[in-house]
Amino acid sequence: APFSQGVKWWDAVVTPDDVTDEAGFRRTLRALLTESWTLLAAVLGAHAPAGCPLFSSADAYSRIVGAFERRNCAIQVASPVEEYFLLVDALDEGAGKAAITAVTGPVLDALDASYALSLEGTGLFPLQATMNHHCEPNVTLLKEEAEEERDGRVVARLTRDVDAGEELCNSYVDVAQTYKRRQRELREYGFECRCTRCVREAAAAAEKKDKKAGKRKLK
Repeated sequence: APFSQGVKWWDAVVTPDDVTDEAGFRRTLRALLTESWTLLAAVLGAHAPAGCPLFSSADAYSRIVGAFERRNCAIQVASPVEEYFLLVDALDEGAGKAAITAVTGPVLDALDASYALSLEGTGLFPLQATMNHHCEPNVTLLKEEAEEERDGRVVARLTRDVDAGEELCNSYVDVAQTYKRRQRELREYGFECRCTRCVREAAAAAEKKDKKAGKRKLK
């Protein structure tokens, strides 16, 4: 429901610079989305409640995928395999544990240290998704401790003091990048950034360009 009014996926994707036929590009995306939804509906539709909007047409699905395109947040989740091995290790010694470890032992040996690798993916978090972008953000989604990154949660932390009523903004891209690079990546979110930093850097770039033009005229 939070994403039901979002942009459809084929409209959310930014047209690549090397694409000359935008209409054809979006038709291709729509065909891919429809095929994906058809396969999903064939597998899960029969098990869904009657009238479930997700399977009545591709519309709801297209908007959810569109939300992922623009609003997804990278997350990590602790390996369920690691948790399983820890539970086995905590079992009381005896014939039962010996029978289980006879099966899990070779698996654990084969996995070696990789058994504890975190799972990486993306998630949709309606509250986090309402935050706008700023190239000088006052919020970060990185947690304080590295091990906390494995809990599958999104935690917004202030990076500086904020005034009452000040909007909380995070960054959608790496703010260490240049103005042009940031603008190019932010196009994928469907807007041109006009934050205070971008306005400042755009003005500085324009002034520098004007000075160069003036020097050429003097020559």
